[in-house]
Amino acid sequence: MLSLVLWRIRVTLNDNRQLVGQMLAFDRHMNLVIAECEEFRRVKPKKKGQNEDEGAPSQDLKRSLGLVILRGEMIVSLAVEGPPPIVDEDKKTAGVRAFPQSHRVRWDFTHLPLFFIAVTSWSWARWARWTRNGNGNDASE
Repeated sequence: MLSLVLWRIRVTLNDNRQLVGQMLAFDRHMNLVIAECEEFRRVKPKKKGQNEDEGAPSQDLKRSLGLVILRGEMIVSLAVEGPPPIVDEDKKTAGVRAFPQSHRVRWDFTHLPLFFIAVTSWSWARWARWTRNGNGNDASE
């Protein structure tokens, strides 16, 4: 199932509805999160004068749902409709270009050991003052 994340899938439900969309996530209960979801269902018209066995034309209805969280208990089958969408380089870097270069956070851990030495030294000095002055009865604090 992990290999199907971001793929376009078709899910058939136990009430004969079909949902088509991009699978974003799943869990161990087969609950699904589907993006850009569309629902397809077949409706038979009910006419009083006709028998259902006479072959009355059925009508296919399509409805756009958007983001759907689907309970795994409802799923009958799952089929792949298509691969994940192709991401262009222009689309990928569009959000990066919108944010100025000067405002980006650059994580630099080269000074991290100095930070820990400073904090540890400060803590030891404070502990020495605390014990020397009778368990925290420091007049300077």
